[in-house]
Amino acid sequence: MIKRHKKYIVSGMAMLVLATFGTTFIEVIPAGTVGIVYKANGGISSKALNQGWNF
Repeated sequence: MIKRHKKYIVSGMAMLVLATFGTTFIEVIPAGTVGIVYKANGGISSKALNQGWNF
């Protein structure tokens, strides 16, 4: 019985990990604005994020 459900358990765990950690890598910038990248050890970066989804 465990062998039969193993692929479902593994895929469910993978989806849980992606849902949890995947959202930390996505920034949504609203229309009409620009995002500024700030790093704690480097300050403000010269890279600007355009509107929309940024990975």
